[in-house]
Amino acid sequence: MTNLILEQICQVFDIAYRKGWTTSCWDGNASVSFAGEDFFYISTSGIPKHSFRPEHFLRVKILDDHWQRLSTHPCTDALSPTGEIPVHWPMHRHSHSFQTDRVILHLHPTHVIAALHAGHDLNEISARFPNLKRKCRIAPDIENLPESADLMAEKTFQHLGLDSQGCIQHDIVAIGGHGVVSVASDPFTALSYVERVNHIAEVVLLSGK
Repeated sequence: MTNLILEQICQVFDIAYRKGWTTSCWDGNASVSFAGEDFFYISTSGIPKHSFRPEHFLRVKILDDHWQRLSTHPCTDALSPTGEIPVHWPMHRHSHSFQTDRVILHLHPTHVIAALHAGHDLNEISARFPNLKRKCRIAPDIENLPESADLMAEKTFQHLGLDSQGCIQHDIVAIGGHGVVSVASDPFTALSYVERVNHIAEVVLLSGK
């Protein structure tokens, strides 16, 4: 099961790369924890997203208030986890008590970023499209942030509604000038949230309203 989920994340990376939602090596990242386990897997930096493989993920142990790198595969020994790991590991902290797996996907969908730049509020936009709102819980947008993974993490948790037990109130949040963070029980559902929000953003931009 572990290898299957990692393979699926690799497929999602390839899809995102072909859509232009991530550049070759540095943009975009993902992680996954499995229900009942005290570790998670996270993507490493410096590997082209269109050629990402399961062995490029780093296994990370979850401790009380920090994380610890574990050996996964010889090819990851010289690699580092994404610099945005502060956005990921706290949302996996309670995976030992989860009933389902959790996938966290961070991408840079073009139309979402453009819509935010144009001043649109995606949470408000979603109200105009009931089908979207019914199938995807969109968090209030996060304003443009300075370059800081810790600040991005703090705002992401706040807007997703992350509580002390690891539960969240929303499925996806958009970050001005940056991208989105999507959370689901599997990679393709996480991607579908991004696709839905990006599609609506594209429709609104094309409408000129």
